[in-house]
Amino acid sequence: MSTNAISRRYAKALLSIGLEDRNFEIYGEQLRVLAEAMRPSLVTLSSPLLSRVRRKEVITEIVKVSEASVVVGNFLKILVDKGRLRELPGIAEAYQDLSDEAAGRIRGVVSSVEALDEATLAQLRVKLAKKLGKTVTLEATVDPGLLGGMQAKVGSLVIDGSISGQLERFESLLRKD
Repeated sequence: MSTNAISRRYAKALLSIGLEDRNFEIYGEQLRVLAEAMRPSLVTLSSPLLSRVRRKEVITEIVKVSEASVVVGNFLKILVDKGRLRELPGIAEAYQDLSDEAAGRIRGVVSSVEALDEATLAQLRVKLAKKLGKTVTLEATVDPGLLGGMQAKVGSLVIDGSISGQLERFESLLRKD
């Protein structure tokens, strides 16, 4: 089974608990924060040089300090038991995807030459939500290589309204003849 499939399976298990007790958004945020915080030490925490008991004690302390829920803490301990703690970042990412799907959300990235103001981002979110039938969350990035205009990637939808994209399309049209 691929790492991605394993991550998705564990994420799905935690999501089912979160959907049942209506805390799936909270679990997702806690998982994301813990995965990011623990990323540098996952190799050490997964080492066979540490006993399983010691690894669980460390996880208990991390959960306590982060004030994460008991459910997320127990989930991390299961990952220790199953030897899957190294998969935590992938599990957190898969959880976010599944959580977004369950909530009718979709995430995307919009790139432009200059930073977009909040009003422009809001208009873009509304238009994309109308087109996709889901709530759209956008991350705005700046890419000076676009020359002008913007590019958006939301799920499998890619919209290229950049000048560089228009020039590339024009060039490919010229080469066809």
